[in-house]
Amino acid sequence: MACKKRIRPNHQNGFSLIELIIAVAAAMILILGMGIMLAHSQQGFTRMFKRAHSDVVEDAYSARRVFDRFVRKSTMRRCDLINGSEIYVYYYSDKPQSPNLTLSDPDSFARFYVASGMLFVDYAEGVISPGEFDTLDPGSLSASSSVRLARDVQIVAGCPIFSVRARTVRMAMLLDNGKESMVVASSGVRHNR
Repeated sequence: MACKKRIRPNHQNGFSLIELIIAVAAAMILILGMGIMLAHSQQGFTRMFKRAHSDVVEDAYSARRVFDRFVRKSTMRRCDLINGSEIYVYYYSDKPQSPNLTLSDPDSFARFYVASGMLFVDYAEGVISPGEFDTLDPGSLSASSSVRLARDVQIVAGCPIFSVRARTVRMAMLLDNGKESMVVASSGVRHNR
């Protein structure tokens, strides 16, 4: 009997070494690209987080919030602006000193001013006597509380820090600590009579 040669098929099982090297190289390039992308996004997040929680941003937020709170509850009848860097607004206290007292005139004040490159607010409630409001000298008022709102305050070019037009009181200033700077602008409408 003649021996027949068995013919084997010419296909391989698995990957060749070249195919494996190419696949590993492609995977490495993909992983490296994703790693670089993640590193850049982490740096961007860290930079934005530091900026959002910096002293400049926190000072700007507190200055706007406090300014807005006092201006919105102040009277339309009077507002004393002094040299564009100091302003007095007058308002009715939340709790009158006497339960039987009906207030026809504001009995409280807030003074916003800039001193030594810092923004302050001085305020006191219930210190203006009835009937004294129209003839009141703002310099005679003494505050019971004083709060520093912002550091590193500078004047925006060609613009006073405080201004008044009709019922609107505006505040515009530049906060600059050497690393970051931010223009803060806020306006509020005086609502009370």
